[in-house]
Amino acid sequence: MNFKKMHNSEFNGLKSIYHPITAQDLHTISLMKEQLSSIKGKIEGPEARKPFDEVMESVKLPGDITFQEETINGTSGWWCLPKSYNKESMILYLHGGAYNVGSAKAYRNFVGHIAGESDTAAFIPDYRLAPENPYPVAVEDVELIYTGLIEKGYKNITIAGDSAGGGLALILLARTTKEGSSVIPSSGVVFSPWTDLKLESLSLQSKAEEDILLTKESLKRDSERYLRGADPLGQDASPLYGDLKGLLPIQVHVGEAEVLFGDSLRYSEKAFLSGVNLDLHIWEGMPHVFPSNIDKLSSAKIALEIAALFVKSWQG
Repeated sequence: MNFKKMHNSEFNGLKSIYHPITAQDLHTISLMKEQLSSIKGKIEGPEARKPFDEVMESVKLPGDITFQEETINGTSGWWCLPKSYNKESMILYLHGGAYNVGSAKAYRNFVGHIAGESDTAAFIPDYRLAPENPYPVAVEDVELIYTGLIEKGYKNITIAGDSAGGGLALILLARTTKEGSSVIPSSGVVFSPWTDLKLESLSLQSKAEEDILLTKESLKRDSERYLRGADPLGQDASPLYGDLKGLLPIQVHVGEAEVLFGDSLRYSEKAFLSGVNLDLHIWEGMPHVFPSNIDKLSSAKIALEIAALFVKSWQG
């Protein structure tokens, strides 16, 4: 693995691990930017569900993974099952899509790679989406699913997710830790989490040209569809504004070339200052949720390997 440790005083002592981009990945990102230029900022709202799912379903199929559908506490979803795994340990993976798009079925290939790398079963739920089901429905759904997983006998649960699902994972991590759940999550892993639905990260402007997919304007519209007038500063809406003291270990991966770069930095800094054991991985030149490009980017494969090692180290 090619990475170096970097200390930055801007993070008030928070240690980050910086991963330089390879020449091949730089070339690939350049091609991706050109290919996506016509749809940048346009994949939003319910009408984007089909094209978004098509993109996620095109992720390279993982090897030796079985997919199995199940409904847990009223919410359907898909299991990604490696050949061998600990029956008491699992990953609850919350898919991205700005709370408006995304599905468990479409995410199976991507999450299957995480399950395979970590030798851990993963469940992806179809939590309900906005605008039909606005805040706080998604939060309520995933908390019920977590309770259902405990009832099924799981004792070591890693909560993971990407983008909006990454923010939702951090919210669920806080809720299940602080509300006296009978099983406390073992850890959290998030990719490019959306932690501030008020959209106050400076990177929304400073990274606007670099980001190959998202814009502040599209995120604002998605946020409004989801919140429907609710306070974006609420801890169950934006994990950045919650109480982070006492959370279990968290690993954060974020691309340096995405508008939500600041959401990861600000959350990581606050978590660190709150005493959380947090690893922040910054990936030079990488776009939003770059690990899903496992068949295109070498950095994606390395990031998933690092995340898998983290999951295994805290599974008990």
